[in-house]
Amino acid sequence: MRAIKAKNRVLSLEDLQICEAYQRTVVRSRVNHIKKNYDQDALGSLCVGERSDGTFWIVDGQQRFTALKEMGIARVSCDIFESRGKSHEAQIFRQKNKHRTSVSARGNFKAALTEGDPQAIAIQATVESAGLSLTLDGGGKRWPQVCCVGALASIFESGGSEHLTRVLNIVCCSWKEETDALQGTILQGLGLFLLKAEVDDKRLTQKMKKVEPMAVLRFADSQRKLLGGGRSGAVATAFLNFYNKGASKKVAFEASSGEKL
Repeated sequence: MRAIKAKNRVLSLEDLQICEAYQRTVVRSRVNHIKKNYDQDALGSLCVGERSDGTFWIVDGQQRFTALKEMGIARVSCDIFESRGKSHEAQIFRQKNKHRTSVSARGNFKAALTEGDPQAIAIQATVESAGLSLTLDGGGKRWPQVCCVGALASIFESGGSEHLTRVLNIVCCSWKEETDALQGTILQGLGLFLLKAEVDDKRLTQKMKKVEPMAVLRFADSQRKLLGGGRSGAVATAFLNFYNKGASKKVAFEASSGEKL
């Protein structure tokens, strides 16, 4: 990506706008910290896109902008670049925040959707085709809302849209209306199980209808205490256990290390 060419100007806060399509929600604790420890020299400049219509849009610095507004400060230093619109701004937002731990996976995914990133769009379409919906803002979650975009991306990257569809369809058929079933560790563990074992989806669904999602996680956590390893692998092992229970012919799950779980 080309370097961002920016010019520095002092702008009135009243002239700055925020595009909710790619911006994060205001983090109250961060705003309060900025207000409590305000230092004009340390504040730095906001990154702002100037669109062809002459309007100014905050790309990086929303928390600082909010703090300054609440403090009654009228003007702020801004690094201004020529914006081609909200998709371009979302691209710059992702570039600037890619390696910041303060930006959540949901924040980056939201920006990716606005930018028009093909993978993000495909994931959203796959989720919606399964009868679920992506929720990328804060607040309580309930069925059919899915917010674990990191897990969805991981599943998509390991097997594409078809694999993600398979995972979501099994969850929806097994645990409809069960919000716990839409946790990232459940989805990732199921995705790993389906990749590593020869599974009959209908049989798996019938088995999982008799088991609560939290029972899968409890089994996984008990296995981790005994054997260690990551949680997704332990959840995959839990699916293996419930799938094989009562079966005359049991399937095997091959771990990446070559050990059978």
